[in-house]
Order: sequence, then structure tokens, then C-alpha cells
Amino acid sequence: MNTQLSIHKSGILQGKAYRILQNNLAEALTPFELTILEWKTLALITEYKKLTTVHLARLLDVETPLITRLCKSLNAKKRIQKVTSEKDKRIHYIYPTEKTMTEIFMIEKSVQQAMGVLLQGVTLDELKIYKKVLLAISHNGVSKPVKKCYTIE
Repeated sequence: MNTQLSIHKSGILQGKAYRILQNNLAEALTPFELTILEWKTLALITEYKKLTTVHLARLLDVETPLITRLCKSLNAKKRIQKVTSEKDKRIHYIYPTEKTMTEIFMIEKSVQQAMGVLLQGVTLDELKIYKKVLLAISHNGVSKPVKKCYTIE
């Protein structure tokens, strides 16, 4: 018996899983009034503590103007603050606000719970393999490579 999925069935399955993941993630973020991209952005900002829009765009693999609009939205929600570099006035660093730092653990817990429901019956080894496959797809894709941004100013 052939246990491999045909190409089209594999594509359909990937699409279905993607939609389920996105819907559950969006639902987990609703109480915090965040979109998925806003959450990803806040997660990176809290992880790195100090980023520019250019660095964020590279990390998220999106265009810089999208990040600029996203930061305006997050600033209006009092989730981030922008500080102009003293060395170069064209550079603006983005920092998480106290509100974000206070809520980030609750947000992450909500996301973990939502994903936990979907991952019932999946072993840690299977998750590691899944992550490895995603990393390979990401690496082999045509997206811009992510540049390290540990050494900003």
C-alpha cells in the first residue's frame, strides 16, 4: 500500500492545516486586540529589546513600509515606543512599552493553550521533525535571508 500523499492532496492538507492554525491563533489573540502580525512583531521586539523597522522587516520577511504601518498601529495601541537614534536622526529604534512587557506572558500563554489543543497527540520528536521541515522549506525558499541584528548601535 502506498502511504504517500499525492501532490494535490498534500497541498490541500497543508492549506487546511494552515487555515486552522491561523484561525486558532487569531482567536487566541482577540482578547488582546492584536493581529497575528502585530503579535509576531511584539514577540520580536520583546525578545531583542531594541530593533529598527528595517531589522523587523528582515526578521519577519516583509517589506519595510508594511512594518512602518504596523508600528504606527502598535504605537497608537500603546504597545511600542519609537526613539530616535542620537547618532543618526534617520534611525528610529522600537522598544516594547510597559504595557507590552506586562502582557506578553499572558499573550504567550493564550497562544500556547490554543496551539496545545491542536497539537494533542503529537510527540515532542514529531514537533522537532515538523520544525526541521519548516526550516528546510524556509531555507530553500526564495525569501530574503534573515540577517542577524544583535549588533545594532
